[in-house]
Amino acid sequence: MAVAASHVHVHVQEDATVSQRRAQMAWINRLDAAMADHRLLLARRPIVYCSSQGVPHWEILLRLRDEDGDLVTLGLLLPAAERFGMMPRLDRFVVEQITDFIAAEPRGEDGYAVNPSGASVGHIFSWPPISIGQIPIPSTPCGSSSTAEAASHRSTL
Repeated sequence: MAVAASHVHVHVQEDATVSQRRAQMAWINRLDAAMADHRLLLARRPIVYCSSQGVPHWEILLRLRDEDGDLVTLGLLLPAAERFGMMPRLDRFVVEQITDFIAAEPRGEDGYAVNPSGASVGHIFSWPPISIGQIPIPSTPCGSSSTAEAASHRSTL
């Protein structure tokens, strides 16, 4: 039995909370290994505008390839990364990768959107500057896509 300031938690072998924490810790180990083995990937999906005008814009998505080469659903990994404070590290990885991509393969006026986690907002301004030259200001998108629709339009960088 564990006692905290505001509650008591009794451990039972099949305790769902304990099992969930163990699973999340295993995900953190898998995430560390994937980062070390360069198995984190970026994917993109189009941001669709209400009109056909404007330059192409893309939402950047993070993907993880497991040890067998299969893509892993991040819905299992992200809660663990949030709980154990790894989101700023992941978000920094995404920003570095997309800026390297843009610098190496400029695509005209294409725009890229990255959705950092709330945990990273306080860290972004402390990151060292990343220079990729002049970046055009994108038009304002008006529209959205569902997860199923996004999956059908998924492409890799």
